[in-house]
Amino acid sequence: MSKHFIKIFTPKIILLAFVLLIAGGSSALFAYYLVRGHQRTMRFQEALKQLDAGNITFAKRLLNISINEDPNNELAFVKMAELMVQEGRWNNAAILWRRATILNPLKAEYRQAEIDALLRGRLYNSLLTVLEQDSKDTKLTPQQNSYLAYANYKLDRVLVAEDIYLNITDRETLLSPMARLLEIVLNIKKNSPEARLGQLAELAESKDPVVAFEALEHLARQFVLDDQPERAENALNRARDLNPECGTPLLGQFYFFNNNFAAAIPIFQEILDNGIDPATAVMLGEALASQNRLDDIHKLSEKYRVGNKTILQVGTYLDALQAFGRQDFEALRDNIKRVNGVYKTPVALMMSLHAAVYERDVNGIRQVVDSIRVTRDDTGLLEQAQAIVLPLIKAFFDEQNLIAAANLADLFRNPDKPDLFLTRVSLTGNFDKRLLQRRDVLTALQAFPDDPVVLRIAAALAMQNRQFDEAITHIERNLRNGNNTEPIRLQYILALQNTGQSDRAISQYQEVLKDNPDNRAMVYSYFAFCVSNNRKNELQALLTDTKQRPQPEQRYLVPYIEAELALLNNDIVSMVAALKKAIVEQPLSTDQREDVELIYRVAYLFALVDEIQPAIELYQRIADVYPMPIMIQLNLAELYASIGEHERALELAQAAWQANGSLLAVQECLGLRLVETKRYARAVQLLGLPVDSKKATPRALDAWRIATEALIKEAFTAKKYLDCLTLSQHLLRHFSSNQVALDHAAQCRAALGDAAP
Repeated sequence: MSKHFIKIFTPKIILLAFVLLIAGGSSALFAYYLVRGHQRTMRFQEALKQLDAGNITFAKRLLNISINEDPNNELAFVKMAELMVQEGRWNNAAILWRRATILNPLKAEYRQAEIDALLRGRLYNSLLTVLEQDSKDTKLTPQQNSYLAYANYKLDRVLVAEDIYLNITDRETLLSPMARLLEIVLNIKKNSPEARLGQLAELAESKDPVVAFEALEHLARQFVLDDQPERAENALNRARDLNPECGTPLLGQFYFFNNNFAAAIPIFQEILDNGIDPATAVMLGEALASQNRLDDIHKLSEKYRVGNKTILQVGTYLDALQAFGRQDFEALRDNIKRVNGVYKTPVALMMSLHAAVYERDVNGIRQVVDSIRVTRDDTGLLEQAQAIVLPLIKAFFDEQNLIAAANLADLFRNPDKPDLFLTRVSLTGNFDKRLLQRRDVLTALQAFPDDPVVLRIAAALAMQNRQFDEAITHIERNLRNGNNTEPIRLQYILALQNTGQSDRAISQYQEVLKDNPDNRAMVYSYFAFCVSNNRKNELQALLTDTKQRPQPEQRYLVPYIEAELALLNNDIVSMVAALKKAIVEQPLSTDQREDVELIYRVAYLFALVDEIQPAIELYQRIADVYPMPIMIQLNLAELYASIGEHERALELAQAAWQANGSLLAVQECLGLRLVETKRYARAVQLLGLPVDSKKATPRALDAWRIATEALIKEAFTAKKYLDCLTLSQHLLRHFSSNQVALDHAAQCRAALGDAAP
């Protein structure tokens, strides 16, 4: 039985069965597509029947299905395009006519219908593309050239538009409404504005709906410029009646930009009822925000949760509007960051500014203000921005964050409208960061010639530039105006001192002390002034007065004054004794500036008379609090070197060099330490700069000589005769009779022979 079974299922039988199976499947597939094709045909026929019966909604639904099922159904596209034209949906109509043109390019009426739809829909980019494409294949008609000219005009290509118009010679076309509109907007005949308005009013009555609409839009724009909002509104309402799809957004925008939000809101809602439009949604959101309708904004935002990036950004922006309305600045900040500066409307810019102010973000505030200037150029908006930022400027100023305050103040300073507070903040902050320019001070003085802050900063800048006579002029004007505050009087003293008027300076100091007898810092400042100017008599008087003070803390300066008087009398023993007694009996704090300065002075005096260990201890005590730590490092380096601790001295000198290696004193200190530790190569390199520029001190010059001599000997021993000769010649430029250099130079030349340079 099994053999019989095998014989039946031979390869031929199997192949035949396979062929029959394929044939059956193909028949079934053919039947399926036949039935489906029949259904499509019947559906399309039904759509046409419904159109004839006037059942437009049902017919549109069937036509949409037909188009989706068969994108090559020319008639379906044509019928749907005709319906869109009837409904005034020009964008959709243009797309459908475009597809019909592709399916049957021989039908010129399709292309003309597309052009008409693009004109009615004000789709000038697409219109320009279509006409330029057609011009490559065939010559455009004069009428089409007029359309091309107007499209270029609307796209701000005015010269191109004018050139095209001037090349139209067909009389009938030149008399057409579109050509007349072009003549007016391009001002070909150089008519007066009044005459052009009259001509536009005539064209607004044209039977050509495109021209009538455009004329009304031009009229409305001119009425807005002429501050005639009622006439502009009337023109836009007429335009809306002519072409609702294009006129409705224009009317809504007119209301919106004229702050008539109650009228704008229903118009925007009507537009959005017909589809999602990001730009309109943003304006609607801002209009709703102006009326604090936060719930309506929330409902609107829910429609923009799913979609492309643009759609999602609208949703985020609407969330920002809600947060701003609730004064939830944290949520506002987060949403504004996510929007990332996409929107540049006044509301968007103000919200971004509030978010940046909330963050105390100076750079963020600057970016927003710059955007206002670049994109809006709106003085009123800048004034609003200033009002928003002003509290932060005041806060920064009160916190002594002068640089941040000045950076913000500079954003709003206007030479044509000077503001005293902003001027004060700007001058103070820029002086603090050493960026203040003399011209800025002169401008401020011109605007506020008697302001005490402006005069004080003007004097400070003059002294910084070592223009002390000018500084005195500003200070004396301030004093004459009754602004005799301590900072101004001290400024006066410093200026007098720097012009050699020490007696007047002392007199002024004594007047200040009379008014502030218990001011510890002021008393110390006077003491330091007398010391720096070697005023022995004044120091003696100060000693007498200080000894008579009733409180012990008021007498703390007594031993230090005695020490300074001993130094002036060249009594070193008494000076050292007084200082050692003072630091034991009158210990100074490192918490007060005047005490830190006094400790520095005592350490300096100890070092001056080779009391090394006390000097080191005092310098180390104030190393972390002295305002110029580099001076502590340099002095300690010298002291450690003097007692033979050269590696420790080198470590301190290197720390100073890393802090500010451009200072000559630092370069010399490190160079000396390198020589002491026999690091000659680096010492020569470091000291070579001040030596070659003739700025080196005798001590540094001698150290450089020692290091160079050592390198000469090393090079000669290593038989590096050329290097040895170069070093010798360098040394001889500064020490022409140096025997080491002369001897080694001669020996190197002999060794090099003809190879010697």
